[in-house]
Amino acid sequence: MNKIPIGDRVIIKRNETEQKMGGLIIDLSSSGYQTGTVLKTGPGIYTQNGVLVPLTIQEGNTVHYVPNTGQEITIEGETLMMCREGDLLMFEKNGEESN
Repeated sequence: MNKIPIGDRVIIKRNETEQKMGGLIIDLSSSGYQTGTVLKTGPGIYTQNGVLVPLTIQEGNTVHYVPNTGQEITIEGETLMMCREGDLLMFEKNGEESN
């Protein structure tokens, strides 16, 4: 994908409605939030002094968010979601499973 979000925006591929976390299978449709994988991130945001503050979220992170967050977009025929980093609830670091 050659699209890069601007500022503190991220592009997310939504996960299926069930996910295995910590050995448990969670039905995300009833848990109040959804998960997805970050495909692309913007560079971050600039302070009033012109200092770039990079995003905490990285490509490949699994993120948790409230349904209807952000905007649905289509890139190369695939339906994805774009939102600001601040709209996300939490994330899992790459290669680590939540407890």
